[in-house]
Amino acid sequence: MFFPNHVRGVRLECINSNNIPDNIKPHLTRMVKAMIEEEREMLKSIGNGRRPQIEFQNLETSFAPDTSILLLREGIDKVLGFSSCYNQGYDRRVIELIYIDPSIRGKGYGGLLMSQMLSNAPSIVEVTVLVNNEAAIKLYNKFGFFSTIMTLSRVK
Repeated sequence: MFFPNHVRGVRLECINSNNIPDNIKPHLTRMVKAMIEEEREMLKSIGNGRRPQIEFQNLETSFAPDTSILLLREGIDKVLGFSSCYNQGYDRRVIELIYIDPSIRGKGYGGLLMSQMLSNAPSIVEVTVLVNNEAAIKLYNKFGFFSTIMTLSRVK
């Protein structure tokens, strides 16, 4: 599905995690691996210097079943970022992941993905974010998110 609005030379394409096209898999794999590495570094800075062993297993286990993946695309084969979310019941949406290529961060593309994920959203939308991911927290706050619970983690 292609969205009719071409914004700043990019387009949004929605796919399902149960049926990721073969030409998209290498792009998503690269971005999920990069995101995991960034999260490891963030966790290291808040986990008493310990670096957790988060490992990429495969693309299929990176997303919940039947997840909507919104691709930020430029041209035919270039994927600049993505977001993923799924509905939980009729009144709740969970934003699972958002990733923008570091070379284009800070230019409004995260907001573009958020706007699309929040359109037609149920009354409750939830996201989990690391406490030191300031850019993500700033983005979520801009869209009206606020902290409701605190999760404590143990890092081995």
